[in-house]
Amino acid sequence: MNNKLKKENRKILISIIAIVLIICLLAMGTFSYLIYNSTKEIDQYQAELQSNYIYDNTKYIDITESGQINTFIVTNLNNYYYGNSSYNDIYVSLENDYYNISVDSANKTVIDLDDYFSSFDFSSDTDNNLVYDYSLGVYLDYFTLRNSITDEQYNKIADYLNTEPDEDGNYYILSVNQYATDNYNGVGTDEMIPIRLEILRTNENHVWYAEDEHIEYFDLSSDKISEIKELQNQMEENYKNSNDITSDTALIGLIHSVGDIKKNEITKDFFFNGGKENELKEYSKNNSEDTNVFAAHMQIDAFSFMYMQIYEANPNYTDGFSSVDEMNSYNQKACKITVYQKLEPLKACTPTLIIGNSIILAFFILIGIVLILIVWRNFKNRAIREQHRIEMTNAVAHNLKTPLCVINGFSENLREEEGYLTKQHYINVIQQQASDMDILVHKMLNFSKLESDSARLNIKSFNIKTELEKLAEKYSNIQSKRITVNADDKEISADEMLMELAFENLIENAVKYSKDNSDIEISFTNNVFSISNDCDDISKKDLKRMWKPYTRLQKDEDVRGTGIGLAIVKQILKLHKFTPYTDYTNGRLTISFEIK
Repeated sequence: MNNKLKKENRKILISIIAIVLIICLLAMGTFSYLIYNSTKEIDQYQAELQSNYIYDNTKYIDITESGQINTFIVTNLNNYYYGNSSYNDIYVSLENDYYNISVDSANKTVIDLDDYFSSFDFSSDTDNNLVYDYSLGVYLDYFTLRNSITDEQYNKIADYLNTEPDEDGNYYILSVNQYATDNYNGVGTDEMIPIRLEILRTNENHVWYAEDEHIEYFDLSSDKISEIKELQNQMEENYKNSNDITSDTALIGLIHSVGDIKKNEITKDFFFNGGKENELKEYSKNNSEDTNVFAAHMQIDAFSFMYMQIYEANPNYTDGFSSVDEMNSYNQKACKITVYQKLEPLKACTPTLIIGNSIILAFFILIGIVLILIVWRNFKNRAIREQHRIEMTNAVAHNLKTPLCVINGFSENLREEEGYLTKQHYINVIQQQASDMDILVHKMLNFSKLESDSARLNIKSFNIKTELEKLAEKYSNIQSKRITVNADDKEISADEMLMELAFENLIENAVKYSKDNSDIEISFTNNVFSISNDCDDISKKDLKRMWKPYTRLQKDEDVRGTGIGLAIVKQILKLHKFTPYTDYTNGRLTISFEIK
């Protein structure tokens, strides 16, 4: 490949790479834009649904005349039952201006409990039968926990939780061993009051509390805990003195213990970070709410948004009021519930973007490779044709130079020569050289036609035995060569004119380059044509070179020829999709191919 073609090839390859890269970037950008915006819309829609769910499960509250919230309110505010997604932070607050009530979900976590009941959990149904009120979870306030733990206990627990898992995968967790709920006096918010903590050693295979190893207990202390313990003692004493003993086994008193299943775990993250200011609570403090706007989608930074929803609820709605005092009491208990949610659509759709863009990139890389291979193949073929053209030009110049020189010299001699016989000799030589040039030109034209894209086959049936015997007959007058034909009497389907040209070139080539007094064997059996003849040693490299156009082996330079005969044969066989094989064994060259 010359420098001009190389530069042109390099320029086109760079253009292809640039175009594919630009299209790939546009596709990735479009995909990323669509995925990001659809994720943002879905997040906003889910945030609205989640806010409505929180509101629906929080509005059924009851505020007593003394201003207490008598419900499981904070657990609902904590959104325990709905379940947060992995990237949406939620902050919920409930406020009542008349009673100056403010309850929020910051610095709180929900503890999932076994079903429990106590002597105070009995209630009566419509038939005055005793039933149990079950509670599946309560919330734990970080500051209630931290104010009950001494610094020494905190540091010791921290050492356990910071210990790396051992070689068997065992690690430490913190559990609430004993607790009470902050509704022991008839009002409250179902806040868990931890009384005793314990360190458990567990691993991923342990599901139940009963499977874990108990390491160390920590008894907590506070004024509220002291009050609870005092009430617990009184209740147990009253129970012992009571003659009313039911058949059901019940836990007596306010203090409950961990069950055999749920571990009452306080997570490591909450233990260390629960006291930090909630980001969304901080946002609500620094950004005053427009009470006229009940829903807003605000941008925090380039890829983060704040969704705020404000609800007004009065849980004690009635169809009518019997007095002004009843209406005032209704209005006094109206609450404002505000839900803040942080939305990070980029973070949410990052896995999809990575996978999707990777697929797009791989697809365009594949397309680019395919295009580069196609272009490279075309340039390679072009370079081969260019090389053939140069070789052809050199060969034609070489093959025409000699006969032209001979013709020119003999013409000069013919002008000066007076003898008849000598003139005839010069004329014969000139005619022979002109005939050689004519043969060369015709073969060049044939080869050019066969190489062109317009070459077409005219397939028809003919008898191959008759064809081979007819061609062999042309060379029967050559005494030094013995040609034998052994062919099946069979019809084949091919282009008769082109196959005749191929057979003739092969026979002519064998006659020219075989040794004197040698046999040339032509055969066609089992659909395989072969021709073999004795000749001088031929290397494996020369066996491949001999099929190239305008190529003559150095040892054959003395034999008259054009160097294009086998190239024509190869091109004819290629058009017919026949594959030629060459073999040199024991001094004989054999060329064969299967006629399908």
